[in-house]
Amino acid sequence: MRLAIYIVNNLPPANPYMHGKLVFMLAFFKCRVLKFVQLYRPLFV
Repeated sequence: MRLAIYIVNNLPPANPYMHGKLVFMLAFFKCRVLKFVQLYRPLFV
């Protein structure tokens, strides 16, 4: 996760559309992982 944040922070600001797309993809991925963890946590605990 830290690596992805590092990459996003160090992108050249020439293409804000691509930067926004990356941030959105990261947020979406994080949301999916959180939902997955909430669903399956009772199975592992």
